Amino acid sequence: MVHDRDLTIDILRGLAIVTMVGSNMAASITSQPHPFWLRLYGSFAAPLFFLLSGMMVSFTAQIRDHAFRYYLFRGIMIVMTGVFIDVVILNICPFVDYDTLYLIGFSVPLTFLYLHLGPVSRWSLIILIFALTPFLQKILGYTEYVNPIILWGERVEPVAIKTQTTIFIKGGPK
Repeated sequence: MVHDRDLTIDILRGLAIVTMVGSNMAASITSQPHPFWLRLYGSFAAPLFFLLSGMMVSFTAQIRDHAFRYYLFRGIMIVMTGVFIDVVILNICPFVDYDTLYLIGFSVPLTFLYLHLGPVSRWSLIILIFALTPFLQKILGYTEYVNPIILWGERVEPVAIKTQTTIFIKGGPK
């Protein structure tokens, strides 16, 4: 059985990849503060990936009769990919950062469950999330930047500068 590709979804996927590459390379190709156009351009990457992952769960749930465990397994595999990247490639403790892969991985099975709610429950949940967010941020704490925890190798020391940005110096005081 041959399925026709949806050109709109393929274009959105390509755009998400191009914007993610651009946003992740910003630190390597420009000095801070990054130009506004580059920050604006890169700010579309994660929302596009979230939008596409939710769309694909919804689309798959409509055309296939997969059980919850299918989406749970897919979510776990996405989270494990994030763990692999953090531990093996970046050498940092997993789940400390708010990585896009973690959020997508956790949201895949939750999106499947959300699709099975009625309209009133869906809207109630959306309103509850927006209402509780400021309180949870205050209770749990929230920072714009999370200092990674290095697993092995050189110790990295955070150094605050006047703009309240954190930079890291390798081989800090021992």
